[in-house]
Amino acid sequence: MRYIKIRKGDKMAKYEALLVAPDGAFVTDFKRDTVEQVRRELEDIGSKWIFYPYEFIIRIPKSPVNYKEGLMRQKIIDAPEPLDFMKGWTIGKAIKRIVAENSKLKEGDTLWGLW
Repeated sequence: MRYIKIRKGDKMAKYEALLVAPDGAFVTDFKRDTVEQVRRELEDIGSKWIFYPYEFIIRIPKSPVNYKEGLMRQKIIDAPEPLDFMKGWTIGKAIKRIVAENSKLKEGDTLWGLW
């Protein structure tokens, strides 16, 4: 992990997209200053992240120490309409639910929670 020295007056991004796969794997991308900026990036995502169909917006964890553990405790700030009931959930809880529900599906079924 690289650390970037921030000069006085520089702003760090506050929000990012959390992209989750049906099996619980995830990546983060689109670090921006506002939720709206991250939403715009997600609208233009196209098929780039086809393997990560679950899209959420979260705050960027402040401490880089034990990033993954800190990330799991972050709350979901925004979610697409079929999953908007997950707003306020922790990332860990949301990922567990996604994995549990998708594990019940039969081959050929539509992924849980998506249109």
